[in-house]
Amino acid sequence: MNPSRGAAGKRGIVTPSSLVTNSTWLLASRLISIALGGALSIVAIRSFEIGEWGRYSTIVSMIAIFGMFTEAGISSHTLREASRAPEQEAQILARAQSAVALTGSISLGLMIATAAALGYFDRIALIALAAGILICQASTTPLFALFNARRALAYPSALTIASVVVSTGVGIGLIEMGLGPSGLLIGSLAAQLLAVTGGYWLLARRLGHKPRLQLPSRDALRFIRAAVPIAATGGLAIIYQRLDILMLSKISGDDLVAIYTVPYSLVQNSWVLPQVVGAAYFPVLAHQLRTDRALARHSFFLVVRLFLVASLPVVLFLTVAGQSLLVGIFGHEYAAARGVLAILAWASLLGFQSYVLWYVILASHLERRVVRIMLIGLLLNAALNAILIPLFGPEGAASALVASDLFVILGQVRLVHREIFAVPWGAIIGRPLAAGAVAAGTVVAMAGFGPIAAAVGGSTVYAAGLLGFGYVSWEEWAPLRTPITGLARRLRPRTR
Repeated sequence: MNPSRGAAGKRGIVTPSSLVTNSTWLLASRLISIALGGALSIVAIRSFEIGEWGRYSTIVSMIAIFGMFTEAGISSHTLREASRAPEQEAQILARAQSAVALTGSISLGLMIATAAALGYFDRIALIALAAGILICQASTTPLFALFNARRALAYPSALTIASVVVSTGVGIGLIEMGLGPSGLLIGSLAAQLLAVTGGYWLLARRLGHKPRLQLPSRDALRFIRAAVPIAATGGLAIIYQRLDILMLSKISGDDLVAIYTVPYSLVQNSWVLPQVVGAAYFPVLAHQLRTDRALARHSFFLVVRLFLVASLPVVLFLTVAGQSLLVGIFGHEYAAARGVLAILAWASLLGFQSYVLWYVILASHLERRVVRIMLIGLLLNAALNAILIPLFGPEGAASALVASDLFVILGQVRLVHREIFAVPWGAIIGRPLAAGAVAAGTVVAMAGFGPIAAAVGGSTVYAAGLLGFGYVSWEEWAPLRTPITGLARRLRPRTR
């Protein structure tokens, strides 16, 4: 049977199990990526001089910024259009590929020009490798969106796992050979090449679309224009998340960049749950908004509540046990990053909600309204960095990021409240605030048992308090309980 036909026959069916299945695949791939990528980072951080890690982090920030210009909202627009009109999937893919060929070419030129303007040609080998990574990322931009629209995320998740295995193996091998930051980037480039070849092979075998070279066209320009509001929103977020790193590099030097980016990597890894749930949830939410708005409202606020249950324990653990984590994982050189981690931990709480808010705004075609919020957030971030970095160094950059994140989140909540769903403030934040106060008292009371024990105790009290008082009811856990119990039954040994 043609795989594209088989998948198409199920496109209109949206069930809780599809969300759980796709979330499980994504979560597995992300956890493996974090484990292997974390091991690679630990090896690199322990092998490099602090300044070397700072230079590598600066190059990675450039890839993220100009990768955003390459992506230009095309992936999210492809997902939304393919979810809305699955019968036009081939035409949507063709327009997306043509659009990304244009944006990728422009981004490559801008990245090289920016590297020259910032005086980074003393690290020309790193810039060349970054250019190769950027080209590969452009080639795969629309692919994940199509698999997501089909709710068939097992295939790209498996490819992600294979890519991170290659990146880790090649990276560690080259670091041991003494190639330093270049070895890490070569490993990333090898993984990206695997993603390009494997992605287009899966596209042909599983979705029935043969890869074609797409040159820029008028359709591409129209596609880009439709994606620009999405790009502006996501792009501004990426810029202000990376702006502090570039400003630290120029104001305070590469050593303090490392003191900032190492704890920030721990915070970013804590976002694995909202990343995977949000990506898998979007097709479900888009369908519910079209067919049953009351169900969409319930599922949206259910995800909000689940994220509040999960996020504060992460904040407590990073804040209270931060120094033990940094020293135990990365070495005593990074004990000075404890204050940075304690501040950035609150970006984890905001990050959880950011994902679910963005997806409901995108599904409701309100992304243009977010651009102004993001632009003001970027200006706020830049101004705060300019003031706080000279005074407080990495801690100032961390404070600027959390403050601008808070501003953006509040703006998005206001937009959702006014235009999409009225927010039941008491039901959403009342019990988390009370449970958080009790958890804070628990942390203080258990301080004598050590930071890790205090963090675990406070997190346990918080989660148990919310669950015990029905913040998420037993019935609302059914979409998660059903597939888990079903899997347990299948794995249970058969007895007479």
